[in-house]
Amino acid sequence: EARVIPDTEDAIVDAVNEVRAKYDYVFTTGGIGPTHDDITADCIAKAFGVPLVINETIAERIRARPSPPDIMASRMRMARIPEGAELVDNATGGPQGFSIGNVYVMAGIPSVMRAMISTVQLEGGAVVQSRSVTAYLGESQVATGLEAIQDRYAEIDIGSYPFMDDDGYGTTLVIRGTDPVALGKVLDEVKQLIVDAGETPRNIVAGLGVGLAIVAGWYATGVLGFDDFEPAPLTSLTYVAPTGNALVYLMTFTGATINFGIASVGGVILGAFVSAILRGNFHLATFADVQDMLRNISGGALMGFGGVMALGCTIGQGLTGISTLALGSVLAILAIIAGGVAGLKYIEWRL
Repeated sequence: EARVIPDTEDAIVDAVNEVRAKYDYVFTTGGIGPTHDDITADCIAKAFGVPLVINETIAERIRARPSPPDIMASRMRMARIPEGAELVDNATGGPQGFSIGNVYVMAGIPSVMRAMISTVQLEGGAVVQSRSVTAYLGESQVATGLEAIQDRYAEIDIGSYPFMDDDGYGTTLVIRGTDPVALGKVLDEVKQLIVDAGETPRNIVAGLGVGLAIVAGWYATGVLGFDDFEPAPLTSLTYVAPTGNALVYLMTFTGATINFGIASVGGVILGAFVSAILRGNFHLATFADVQDMLRNISGGALMGFGGVMALGCTIGQGLTGISTLALGSVLAILAIIAGGVAGLKYIEWRL
């Protein structure tokens, strides 16, 4: 639950007392600055029935930045915390936030708030997992069936979210819960519900499309591209080696030959661009912050390393290769699955 509370003492105190009794953790942002309307610390203290005190650790950090006496007096308001509260560190080097009971009080500036919450250690609980299915059906077409499924699985939360895109009107059904076995059962029932309503889940359609593209690749290189005088290797979709070959081609294209792999990389990029333009979804995206950039660089490096070690990417070994029943591809796909499971378990552990 998210709330926007006005800078009114009674409203803040009442809201804090309500939600701290209702939820395991409460996070507040804003209202701990140096001005007269920064009253969050006062209100939290009142909500817990304790006085405000000057915290010397915060005060020392504030005094480390010299300023005129009148400005310093205003800044020292940020050193006030409820008696008995613990500090929430501020990785930016500014004044810390604080926590008392299950309430965590942080700055309102987004970058500073993120720096504070990154230092908070919370007691972990059961990880909520989700599954989703999308189909071009109206909510009313699946409402009765969804209600019946929800009644059978009270521990699972099922949500219905309608959408409208260039392909028409549809619904995304999201299933959330902590029991992966129950999630799997509900997912199967929801898929069957969609099929019974005369539609096919979009992810199944997408999977069929990828499978047909792989078959088309075999056909293009093995039948259409067959030449007795200039034999070419039988290939289909994969992207690790072709991406590298495409980069080499762009650097040394004079006298080079475009093969199926290079053409498929260019086709994917061009197709994605045209599709985005036609759907009105094209936009430039950047990293959220330095950490996000480092995570993406690390992920890209690991994917490249894995692709080289497996002699192919998830598509190349996991789908194209497995269609040949090659032993190496079977081992690669098992390793990909094991790595994915290990990665998810690590994320759950971090959460």
